[in-house]
Amino acid sequence: MAERVTAKDLLEHLRNFYIAPSRPEPGYFCPELPDPTDKRRADLIWVPTTWQERGQLIGHEIKVSRADVVAELADPTKADAWARYCDRWWLVIPDAALIDGLNIPEHWGVMTPPSGRKRRAMTVVKDAPPLNPADKALALANVINRLHNAGDDVHARIRQLEEQVVVANRRAEVADTELTRVNELLRGTEAGNRWELERVNAILDAIREVSRSRDRSQWSPHEPLVIAAAALDYGLVRQRTQMLLHRVDDRIRTFDRALAPTNVDDITKGLTGLSRRLQKDLDESVDPRPHDIG
Repeated sequence: MAERVTAKDLLEHLRNFYIAPSRPEPGYFCPELPDPTDKRRADLIWVPTTWQERGQLIGHEIKVSRADVVAELADPTKADAWARYCDRWWLVIPDAALIDGLNIPEHWGVMTPPSGRKRRAMTVVKDAPPLNPADKALALANVINRLHNAGDDVHARIRQLEEQVVVANRRAEVADTELTRVNELLRGTEAGNRWELERVNAILDAIREVSRSRDRSQWSPHEPLVIAAAALDYGLVRQRTQMLLHRVDDRIRTFDRALAPTNVDDITKGLTGLSRRLQKDLDESVDPRPHDIG
């Protein structure tokens, strides 16, 4: 089943028809423009600015269902509120079948969306004849008023975007500060616990040296105490090293999660939480000393 075409879809087709992408706009595209008496709105008034067509007003009435078309044709003079100022007047519908068997006023043209190989050009079902418009001064005044208001809207939007950029830059600075602090804490954790890893390596080297010795009878009476202390040191350091490795792995995962969101506020919040956990790790760290065997 074909997807239902909406009035917004037809308006977008008209925009693509009149305004080519990546090229200067050859006129003013004025949707939902009130007539000079402010009693009826045209779905679209196109005001061309090319040398050949400047000064013209081309009006469009959009209907998306046969019932809408029938209702419009029940009193076609309603369109005259705008059509009387226009050089051409178009009825825009999604499919020509909507007007089968209906009497379309002679001064109306009918167009549908592009078809076949056409990508931009609207399909003309019934050509719109040139009209003899009334004095356009009031109609053009409405167009100028719309353009003026649109300019105000653009400037307001620019100011809003500039304010958003300032806020985003501030948040990015906060996030960068937190990221720097986290990196410093990670480096501090590594430096503060490096001696434990060196201690483990020293004990292992001593055990390997002893295990290679063939003359173990030359140990002094105090050497069992040394060995016992070394074993205790080894057990303690091994336990703390395993805890350290688990903490590092956990902090790395937390760091990755903190950088995963695309929202700057979420990243900042994640980095702040991580920095607090790293600071707590440093505060809780205890420097285990070797046993006194003197």
